[in-house]
Order: sequence, then C-alpha cells, then structure tokens
Amino acid sequence: MSYLEKVLQYAPVVAELFGMSRLAEELTNPTRAQLALDTLTDQHILRDPRAPLPHDIIGAGRLRPQYQAVRFTGRKTDIDEYMTWCAREDKLSIRLLTGDSGRGKTRLMVELAGQLRENGTHHGGDTHARWMAGFVDLAKLARANGGCYEGSFSVAFGANADLCLIVDYAEGQSQEHLTELLKAALKAADEGRHKKTRIILIARQRSEVFDFLTMNSDLAERASVKLHDSKLQSLPDPHAFYEQACIDLNVPEQRRGYPEKLTPDCGLLSLAALLSAMDETPVEDKSEADILDGMLDHERRYLRASATKAGIGTDLLRENADEQAAALLTFYGLHGAIPTLEAAADLLAKLPLLGDQTRAVRTGLARCAADLYPHPAGHIEGMGLDYLGDHLLRRQKGNLILPDLSHANIRSALTRITWIKRHGWEGAEHLLDGLLASDPERMSGAIIRETPAVGDPLGRMATIWLRDNPLPAKSAQSLEGKLPHVTTTLREFAHLITAQALNDPTLNKAQRASLTNNLAVTLSYLGRHEEALEPAQEAVKLYRKLAEQRSEAFTPNLARSLWVLSKVHMGQKAHDGAVAALHEALLLIYPFFAALPTAHARLTAGLCKEYFNACAAAGQAEDEALLA
Repeated sequence: MSYLEKVLQYAPVVAELFGMSRLAEELTNPTRAQLALDTLTDQHILRDPRAPLPHDIIGAGRLRPQYQAVRFTGRKTDIDEYMTWCAREDKLSIRLLTGDSGRGKTRLMVELAGQLRENGTHHGGDTHARWMAGFVDLAKLARANGGCYEGSFSVAFGANADLCLIVDYAEGQSQEHLTELLKAALKAADEGRHKKTRIILIARQRSEVFDFLTMNSDLAERASVKLHDSKLQSLPDPHAFYEQACIDLNVPEQRRGYPEKLTPDCGLLSLAALLSAMDETPVEDKSEADILDGMLDHERRYLRASATKAGIGTDLLRENADEQAAALLTFYGLHGAIPTLEAAADLLAKLPLLGDQTRAVRTGLARCAADLYPHPAGHIEGMGLDYLGDHLLRRQKGNLILPDLSHANIRSALTRITWIKRHGWEGAEHLLDGLLASDPERMSGAIIRETPAVGDPLGRMATIWLRDNPLPAKSAQSLEGKLPHVTTTLREFAHLITAQALNDPTLNKAQRASLTNNLAVTLSYLGRHEEALEPAQEAVKLYRKLAEQRSEAFTPNLARSLWVLSKVHMGQKAHDGAVAALHEALLLIYPFFAALPTAHARLTAGLCKEYFNACAAAGQAEDEALLA
C-alpha cells in the first residue's frame, strides 16, 4: 500500500471533522482523491492564517495577528532568514521559535505563511511553487477517527505540495500529539513524498518537553533531522514600529509620542497605539500597568455593551458576571481547551454566580467574549490577547477555581499561572494554591504532567506549596510512579513526593526499598550527596535482604541500588567507594546477563561504563578478571 493510499484511509473522517462532507465523498474517489486531499490541506488543515478585519470588531480584538491591523514591519531580517531556511534542499526540517509574550512570534509566522503561499521560495535559481502553509490545530486532528493519532496526523502530510506546518503555543500542546505529528512527518519523508516539509513550533521558552520530544520520537535516531532553536529578539527599531502602528490605527499626530516606559515589543506597543487612538490622553508617560488597565477598561465596556445587547440581565451585570465569565474563559481556554460555545456554557455553569442561570444566559456570555476575540479555529478563549488576558487574571481575587476540570482546562490554567509569574506580576501563587488545594492529588499529578512542558517557575511554585501542604502517604505513592526519570524543573518536587510517600508504616520491604532508593536518586540530582548517602546505603541493605530471599526477583534491583550508591559516592568525590559499589554490582548482574542478555543488556552496559569512569577517577586499574 502506498503512502497516499494509507493517508486516504483517514482523510474522509478528517474532512468530516472540518465540516467538509462534500470533500469527504471526493476523497473516496480514486480519480479525484489527490485533488480533494490538496484542497483539504490547503483550505482547512493549513488554511491561510491571514484574515480580513471584521467590520464589526471593536477594541483590542483587532490586534489579533491574523488581521494584520498593524502591518508587518521591522522584522525583515527575521522573515528573510526563515524564507532562506524554507528554500534549502532539506526534505524535512524542524525549528523551535521562542520569545517572550508580545515579542511578535505569531505575527512573524503569519507573515511567513503568507509569503510562502503567495511567492513560494527560490534557491539557486530554482523556484518552488506556492507552498501550503499555515497553523495546524493538533487537538482537532487528534479528535479524528476516535483519536487514532497516527492516521489522522498523517493526513496533514498527504498533499502534493511543499508544506509548512506551524504549531502555536507548542509548550501547551499534548506531548503525545507533538510526538505523533513528528512521527507522521518522518514517515511521509521516508515513504515517497517528494516535497519539502517545514515544521515550526512556537513557544515562550524552550522547556523540557522539547528534549523529551526528541528523545521519545524517531528524531533521536536521525542525524539529519534535529529540532533547531531560534529565539526571537526584541524589535530592532521600536520607534519606527510604533510610528507605523499609530499610522495604521489612525492615531492623531499630536498623540503619537513614544511610550518610553514600555518594553519595546510588538504587543505592548500595539496596545499603546490602540489606546492612543481611543483616548485623548497621550500615552507617552504611561507605564505598562497603565496601558493594560486602560485597555481593560475599554474591553469591559465593550463586553458589557455586548452582554446588554444579548439580553443579559442588569442584575448579573451589576455583579460583574460578564467580567467573571471572560476571566474564567481566559483562564481555562488556552490551546483549544474550550472548543465550542456549548463547552463554554458547561464550564460557566460551574461558576457560583452563573450556576442557577439558564443555559441561554451562559451561552450568551460566552458568545459575547467570542465575538470580541474570534478564534480562527472557533475555540472560545476569553480575552484573546495574552498580555490583556494575563493582566485580567492577576486582578481576580476569587471565583476562578472550579471542580471537575478537564486535563485541557487544567493545562490552560497552569500555563496562564506560569506566564503571570514569569512576567513578575502578583497573583500567580494565589491561583496555583487555589487549584492545588481544590484537589491536591489530582492537581499534583497535573503539575507532574504539565511542568516539563510549561517550565519554570511552575515547578518551584508547586514545590513551595507541597512543602507547606504535605500529601497523605498513599496519595504521594500513587504520584511517585508518574514522576519523570530525568527532570530539571521537578527535581525538588520529586524529592518531596518521594519523601512523603515513605511516610507510610504499612509499606512492605520491597516498596520501602524502591522508594528509599528513589529518595537517594532525587537527593543526588539536587546535589545533596551528603543527605543522599544514608538512603542509598539503606536501599542497598534492604535489597540485599530481599535478594537473599528471592534472588531472581531482586538481584537486578540490588545491582541498580549499588549503581545509585556509586553515584552518591562520586558526588562526594569518594571514588574508591564508587568503584567498590560498581564492582559488586557487576559481579551480581553478570550471571543474569549471561542467562538473558537482552533483558539485562542495558543495565550491564551502563554499569560497565560507570565502572570504567569510576576507576579512572580513583586512579585504579580495572579488574581484568571482572571484565573477561
């Protein structure tokens, strides 16, 4: 079966998901299938991200990147560099674009997709035809075919064209989705798609999830396909950008004084220009908080007017139901976590102020927020500009913590909390503490699941809460097995979880040995080698007794615990102790390796490598009899 035939197995259901029933029928017709697949990719999966400014949109919603209300300027060097990268001969290449909020990452990618669609690329005199380029909605693709990721993700690579797939908010995407996307791209490249593919992941910072991504996918085995980093710098000429923004937003000349107190980035400068267009007070002396407060005042007025027009009662508006609804949708709506108005209404029903209101009222409030900030994929996300959304949330004193949240809603909330804290604003700890206190075990599990993607300071904040609010031992035990084996952002959190899991007098010897060994590992990762020595020695002692009773079951565990003990000794510069521990571990594991090489190859190879290193550090010769 050809690659195209495999793709066409899943393409009809993807077309149905995008509301294209006519295309779904054509995709089953052999003579029209490729053309239909090209149409599905070009117009729906990777549609043109540029959109005309709606005639009825008001307020800051017009600054969404797809509308290009402020024309693209000041980034020619960046766009040229990306166009050159796309023109290279590499069949598949992947980049991670990082930068702070408001830096203009999404706007840059909207421009790139537009230029690729209109002009194609040029390389060595060879002109590539118009590309299919745009932002891919991974959550929507994943819903196709009941979540058969491999099949549905492969549809994005079935078009007969050069492809540029852009994933926004990549740090908030499911790691499983990202992995399947890259696997589908590799398979397409390997199985006969003779076109170029470029994948761009946009994130605020490089977090651990991107390291895990390359380790867990087939990328780890591809020397020619790597995840390349590129960090977007501040605007090279912010004054010129601001002047252009003022022109585009019709700011009177007398009110175009440059706001010197602002960070010179696209987002804040565009908001400042928009505020100058709406207010008679000049913004040149205003701070960041002044600009954001001023814009939120306008947004609240627009939202309230929209709610009044929709028939929302004055009693509800007097209690700020409109603002609470917008804040709730903003907190829980990132990354497509609220896909429809119906889902938004269900979420708002959990808000105490709206719980006894009709579904029509809740849907009406959600629609008001969606109309102010229409999402190109139809998602409901509240205050759609990150700067304003984060500022709105930091001002909320309560009412944002809800029961029975989905994983996607929790991921959105944790992402928002991290952004607020990283920006240096107050309120992040209050929001995180509320989430963790609402369901400590489940939310701690979410911290473990999401922190590698979201990054610090989320891990540090959660550690402080966990230190002050220890989990019951049984809850900690259920979480301990979910901890990543290697992590930077969760090292202290992992140590606390493991230590709290040990506070259970009913643990059997095998459970206590495992947890004690893991405690030594977490302390060693933290560089606390003196503290790690006692649990490392205790784990060896426990496993030695267990191995004496059941050698087949526990001798490999004893060897691993000796390996951990050797690492602790190495951290203390006690090289002789490390050599002795590894020597014993090798003597123990060799008979098992000889009997079942495949099962014990990795452990044996790791012990050998560490033994050589420890001998070199100790200035000792290796035991030739041991290595024979």
